[in-house]
Amino acid sequence: SNKSSLGLASRGTHLKLGRVTRDKSGLSHVRSHQFYRGLPVYGQMAIFHMNRKGQVESGTVAFLEGLSLDITAQITKDQAEDSARALWKEKNADFPEAKVSNTSLVVYPLLNSYGEKTSEVRLAWVMDVGSLYYAQMPGFKLFIDALDGKILRDRSSVVSLVGTPAQYRVVADCTSYLLGYPTPKTCYYSA
Repeated sequence: SNKSSLGLASRGTHLKLGRVTRDKSGLSHVRSHQFYRGLPVYGQMAIFHMNRKGQVESGTVAFLEGLSLDITAQITKDQAEDSARALWKEKNADFPEAKVSNTSLVVYPLLNSYGEKTSEVRLAWVMDVGSLYYAQMPGFKLFIDALDGKILRDRSSVVSLVGTPAQYRVVADCTSYLLGYPTPKTCYYSA
C-alpha cells in the first residue's frame, strides 16, 4: 500500500495534510506531517510536487518507521515549563525572568552529536523559551523528556536581525550559547 511505501506502516501512524501552495509554473506543493496516535512526530513530513493534472512529479519524504511508544506523559506541561524557566534563570542571571510559549507534546526523534536522527524516539514537551522583558535577546526551542523531565535538546529558535537590511545578520538553528554549550562556527549568516 502507499502507507507502507511511505514508511507509515506502524500502527497508529498517519499523515495530516498541511499547507498547499501553487507556484508560477502551475506546480502544487503539498505538505503532509507525520502523526503517531494523535501526536505530531517532530520534524517528520512529506512534500509532494504535483503537476496541473494532480500527478506527483517528485517529492521528499522524511518519516520515522516502526514507531512503538507509550504516549502517556509522566511530567505535566506545568512541570516542564517550570523546568524551562529554572534553566533560563540558571543560565541568564542578568535577565532571569523567562517567557515560555508554544508548549506542546510531541514524539521526538533523538539526534546524535552531528544533529542526525537516530532510531530512538521519546515523548517530549517542546517549547519556546526567551526573555520575558528583552525581546531582542536570543531565545531557544527546548525539548524536555515527558517521562523523566531530562533536557533532550535545546535549539536556537530565534532569527535575529541586526543592522540595516543590507547588513542583516541572521542567527538560526544553532546550539544555544545561552545554555553554556559551544556555538558552531556556521551559526551566523551575513547577507
